[in-house]
Amino acid sequence: MRHITFLIMLLLLIAFGVAAQSPQAEQYFNTGTNLLTQQKDYDGAIANLTKAIELYPQYSIAYYNRAIARRGKGDINGAIADYTKAIQINPRYAEAHFGRAIARDLNVDQDGAILDYSIAIEINPRYAAAYYNRGLIRRLRGELDGAFSDFSNAIDINPNYEEALIARGLIYHERNNHAKAIEDYSSAIRVRPEDSLAYYDRGVAEQDIKEFTGAIADYSKAIQLNPKYTSAYFNRAYCKRSKGDIDGALADYSRIIEFNPDYVQAYTNRAPILKEKGDLDGAIADYTKAVRIFPQDADSFLSRGNLKKQKKDLDGALYDYNKVLEINPNYGAAYYNRSLIRSDRGDNDGAIQDLTKAIEIDPKDSDAYYERALSRKRKGDINGAISDYTVAIELNPRSASAYLSRGIALEDKGDRSGAIADYSKAIEISPKYQQAYYNRGLTRYDQQDIDGAIADFSRAVEINPEYGYAYSGRCLAKKAKGDLANAIADCTMAIGLLPRYAPSYNYRGLARKTRGELDSALADFSKAIELNPNEGAYYGNRGLTYLMMGNDSLAEQDLAACFRINNSLRSYYEGEAAKIRQKRGSQES
Repeated sequence: MRHITFLIMLLLLIAFGVAAQSPQAEQYFNTGTNLLTQQKDYDGAIANLTKAIELYPQYSIAYYNRAIARRGKGDINGAIADYTKAIQINPRYAEAHFGRAIARDLNVDQDGAILDYSIAIEINPRYAAAYYNRGLIRRLRGELDGAFSDFSNAIDINPNYEEALIARGLIYHERNNHAKAIEDYSSAIRVRPEDSLAYYDRGVAEQDIKEFTGAIADYSKAIQLNPKYTSAYFNRAYCKRSKGDIDGALADYSRIIEFNPDYVQAYTNRAPILKEKGDLDGAIADYTKAVRIFPQDADSFLSRGNLKKQKKDLDGALYDYNKVLEINPNYGAAYYNRSLIRSDRGDNDGAIQDLTKAIEIDPKDSDAYYERALSRKRKGDINGAISDYTVAIELNPRSASAYLSRGIALEDKGDRSGAIADYSKAIEISPKYQQAYYNRGLTRYDQQDIDGAIADFSRAVEINPEYGYAYSGRCLAKKAKGDLANAIADCTMAIGLLPRYAPSYNYRGLARKTRGELDSALADFSKAIELNPNEGAYYGNRGLTYLMMGNDSLAEQDLAACFRINNSLRSYYEGEAAKIRQKRGSQES
């Protein structure tokens, strides 16, 4: 927050003893001037100065002082009329031009004000205040070069002109010449060390160049001089947080709220700090306060919704996201965040609708395309998902997760080569992406590249020694290689990490069955069925094991269950059962 000091400088001519044609006029003038300067009795001053003018109509200084009195009463037009009369009497009256310029500026006549300041400067080229005031108007009009020149002239005339130093410092600051800005603010501080504004402005310049330590010191000095300097507290809090002092920042925002309980930004800035400290309820309370003060604060509703979502208050989060969209129907982040809740609740159509709207608002939102792809895939729209993943990748070519997800979708379509290419790209982008190694390992296994699969599963385990799925996949690949002992070891490790993951029991059972450890295999298949009774292959494998053990009755029951769940497995398991029976027959004979 930056401030410009608009210092209105009035030069009051206290002209006691000014020679006039009438001694009585001079007496009225002196009385009126005394009432104006000593007692601020504007009515009394005007009455006496009017008497002086009546007695001596060419009394230009009386018109000038009466203009000041009228200005004090708020009679701007009356003041302008008196300044004009003084100028008519004495066209070289620089102070009258200066005074009329101020009155014209107050009357929103900037052109007239600039003209009068310019005439005052022409009459008195050393008129520093005229340069300064003209500079203020030019700055307001966006004429920075002219304003800069005026402030510099004022400083050349009076190097201790504090207000001009600050004003020029602000222009340096706007032009990103922070060193010169700081130099001017420092000069202003040397002139008037008790000016809190100069410390504040210097703090802003230091803050902009990330010199947070100096900025904090200046804001602290400004606060010492003005203990309720809200903007200084606000900026100091920002600097403290930037330096990692979140407790200090929190204290400053809280102090602002003590001074001004309706300061919305203090609540919205304090809330993220409370969140960072783990006080989600406190952060929600701050956003709640913010929206009560300013009910159209869509950002605070969005942030509160995000916190509620984090606390699993999905209904509360939905309310807030809906409120955001009620305030601003084109708030893409609200559609995006609402889509995540709808997706979590299985409402893929609603999620897709929200994400489509988010994309309409921001066609370059790669995250929205990615999430819409996930929802489309969940609905079985593989082609639509692949299309969205592709756009997400085009918008963000470094998105490893988009490559991974597109790879999964391509594999679902049977394009294993395309899937491997995407998994490999994900790994190239993120060399420690364990899931990409795991998925590529599964696809390589399906392509009979057993060594490649083992290498990928091993790399995933190396990245994360507690990645149970990778141990399970490597178990399957090692079994295919005939390395049954290590396969069993890997599955046992997987089960220790993921005791509810049924495939690991199934894979270990297959390895044990192959080794002839039928009782152990039977136990593994039974556990797999317990964890997932809807997987036909588990019944088929247990059925074959029963058959190998000579328990034909239980074998038939399991095989029947297998075919009932997934009849496409019938051909494989009937063929394996026939081989077992044939082997048993040859052994019996």
